[in-house]
Amino acid sequence: MKSRKKISFASTMCMLIIMLSACGEKGTTNSIGKKDSPIPASEAFAQEGIWFYAEKPVTKDARIDAILVFDAQGNVTHYRTSHSRNDLKFGDLQDLSDEDILNLARERDKTLFELDMLDWTGKADYVIEECERMIEGDAGANSEFTATTQEALNANKAMKTRGEQFGYKEPQPHSFQLKIETDGTGNQTAKEALVYPYTSVSLMWQGYSFHSKLTMEEAEAWTPYKDSKWKVNLYPSAGAMTVYDMQFVSLGYLSKKIEGEHPGFVLDTPDTKGVKVD
Repeated sequence: MKSRKKISFASTMCMLIIMLSACGEKGTTNSIGKKDSPIPASEAFAQEGIWFYAEKPVTKDARIDAILVFDAQGNVTHYRTSHSRNDLKFGDLQDLSDEDILNLARERDKTLFELDMLDWTGKADYVIEECERMIEGDAGANSEFTATTQEALNANKAMKTRGEQFGYKEPQPHSFQLKIETDGTGNQTAKEALVYPYTSVSLMWQGYSFHSKLTMEEAEAWTPYKDSKWKVNLYPSAGAMTVYDMQFVSLGYLSKKIEGEHPGFVLDTPDTKGVKVD
């Protein structure tokens, strides 16, 4: 009898261990939206998703500077969403679906370009009028000054005309790279950043703005499009943040809207495939 009880007890324990193991395997996942282990940055960005770039912690009034759309093919599209006179805030996302947010990103990127053009042409008109006033006021008293100002007038007019020929260009997807900087041992991640090419619309850069001493050479070299690299520093999540009935989890300056419980995000380790180290 004792022997049978021992066998029965052992069998029960074996079954319990198998059941617990199965549950553990089923629950351990890195899929976004599940609990368990935090999701490494490389896995998070490898999935389709919409992320919000903001330089301040998530609150209803915090400004969203850009919306980043990942396509699960190693690419990201950057949409500019805030302007000095027209901000997008986290509170504005309430009741919006992913499709709504994508449409909003496209609309705002174009709208901000148009606002920039208004500011830019206003600046152009002011400087052109100022140059004309200076020439008229000098009335040939200083031929060198008049000649220099006339060149500036012509250059400002030419740059304005050239700028009006540039139309809006919708942002395109670009491949991104995750970069890790290790600590003193070389074995642990000290910093991680997301880096990708970005073509910004910068109507006044490298000094090529409208001014009373603009040269024709500067005017002809000017372009509103500036190619650069966009770098976003990443940090592990510090819990979910709530705005109205929405929840967000951050990975440094990037935040993602989530549904239900979420394990959060962590930095990649130096041995992560596809990540550039140091």
